Amino acid sequence: MIDDLSKTLSTVLTTAGAHQLASALVSFDRPTAQFNPQQTAINLFLFDIRENIELRSNEPIVTRSDTQATIRRPPMRVDCSYLVTAWAVGGTEVALQEQLLLSQVLQVLARHPTIPPSYLQGSLKRTSAALANRVANSSNVDPSVEPSPVPLSVAVPAASRQPTEFWTSLGIPVRACLVVTATIALDLNDPIPNTFPLVISHAIELGTIAGDTVSEKTF
Repeated sequence: MIDDLSKTLSTVLTTAGAHQLASALVSFDRPTAQFNPQQTAINLFLFDIRENIELRSNEPIVTRSDTQATIRRPPMRVDCSYLVTAWAVGGTEVALQEQLLLSQVLQVLARHPTIPPSYLQGSLKRTSAALANRVANSSNVDPSVEPSPVPLSVAVPAASRQPTEFWTSLGIPVRACLVVTATIALDLNDPIPNTFPLVISHAIELGTIAGDTVSEKTF
C-alpha cells in the first residue's frame, strides 16, 4: 500500500502540475552525495512511517444488511512522511529553477487537503471504491469510521526529525526541501469478514383451560 501512495503522489505532481513540473522526472531514491539525476527531477524520499495515534480507534465497524451483521476491525491510520527536493539539470540559474519546481510542488499539493480519488493508484484506489460501494448499498454504513480519502499535510516538519538534521546525517550540504505527510488507512481485517445473524426474538404462549380458569406459560 505504501508503494501505491508513492505512485499516487507522482501522479498528482505530473498530472496536476505546471509544465515544468509535469515534464520533470519523479524519483524516490535516497538523496545522498551520489544522487545525480540525468534530467530535471523531483525526488520524494520516504523517510518516516508511523501510526497516527490521534486517529486510533478501537471501536469495531458494524455493517447490517438484511438478516446479517458484518463486524470489521477499524483501520490502522499510518502517517508516511516524504522529503521533497528539486534537482535541476541544464540551463542557467539552477538554484532558481529548483525553487520554481518546489513552489509548484507546494502549490499543487497544498491545493488538495485530501488526495482526490481520481489520482489514487493500486490498493488505495480499490479501497476508495470499496468504501463508496458499501456506503451506496447500505444505509447502516457510517463513512466517518471507514477509511477516508488520503489526507495531505504540506510544509509541516515531521516531529521525528527536522530537515536540517536529515542532511547532516547524510553528511552532505543542506538543500531546500519540503516535508509532505500523507495518512493512509491500513486494513487489518482477514479477507473473509466475520458475519453474524441478527438476533430475532420469538415468544410462544401455551395455555390450558380448566373450568373458568386459564393458565398461560411463555417460552
